[in-house]
Amino acid sequence: CSSDLSTPTKAMLAAAAGKPYQISFNDTVMYQYADDAAMAFIQASRAGLSGAEVYNLGGSSVSMNEVVRAISKVANESTGTITIADQKIGAPGHIDASALHDAIGPIDWTEFEDGVSKTIMQFRQGISAKKIDVDRILAT
Repeated sequence: CSSDLSTPTKAMLAAAAGKPYQISFNDTVMYQYADDAAMAFIQASRAGLSGAEVYNLGGSSVSMNEVVRAISKVANESTGTITIADQKIGAPGHIDASALHDAIGPIDWTEFEDGVSKTIMQFRQGISAKKIDVDRILAT
C-alpha cells in the first residue's frame, strides 16, 4: 500500500491497539470527520438546490507530522511507534469549499485533534468489544 490514503486512519487504529505502524506517505491532505461529512450531505439535501452541481467538501488541511502529533497526544503510549514514509503522493493540501458554503451555508467542522480523539476512542471500544480485526485491517 505504497500510497494508500487510508494509512493515517490505520495509524489511529494501530495506536488504539498499541501496535507500531507506518503511514505510507508524507503530504498535507484534507480530512473530514465522518459525522461532519454526513451532516454536510444532510444540509445539502435540505438546501433546496436544483440541478446537479458538484462541490468540494473542504475540511481540515493537515500534514502527516500533525497527524502523528495528534495521535501521540491521544495515545501517549504510541509516541515513537507511528512513523511516516518519505513518499510524496501529490495530494491537494487545501480544497476551496467556499462554493459549497455559499450554496448550503457554513459547515461546523470538528477540529482535527478532536476528530482523532473520537476516532481512537471508537477504535478502542471496537477492539475491546472484539468487533475490529486489527491485524487483518493493518495488513491490507
